[in-house]
Amino acid sequence: MLRTRAYFLTRPARRLATILNVAFFSFALQADTPDIPPDHLEFFESQIRPVLAEKCYSCHNSVNAAEADLALDHRDGIRSETEHGTVVIPGDTANSLLMKVIRHQLDDLEMPEDAGKLDAPTIASFEAWIRMGAPDPRDSPPSEQQLRQATSWE
Repeated sequence: MLRTRAYFLTRPARRLATILNVAFFSFALQADTPDIPPDHLEFFESQIRPVLAEKCYSCHNSVNAAEADLALDHRDGIRSETEHGTVVIPGDTANSLLMKVIRHQLDDLEMPEDAGKLDAPTIASFEAWIRMGAPDPRDSPPSEQQLRQATSWE
């Protein structure tokens, strides 16, 4: 293929535009997504999200059931303020409502409601997660299809 001199003269401009686009979009993504260390992200994905999906999403989701106006399927929801306190306060296990609820320390708010108390290792995982700052990559509520996929055990 024969290329003209103009093609070679514009290559640096195209390369610069590509670099600027990548830099811009990378910055935009970083602004919307918290910078989570890989080990913290892996901890959330393997220890926390599965429990939330299995034990909590049926009653506390953004799509069709936000009992007590609480959705635990995205970061803003799990850090929201309720009439009983803030659900999760990153770094503060003593004052995070979620810890009081899963430890069954509040008589009228023992969760998960129908499944009984979570086992000690699971509660310890939630404590560790909150102490590490409650890293959570879920920056927006899931769609109905995403929620269905997250809670499908077939």
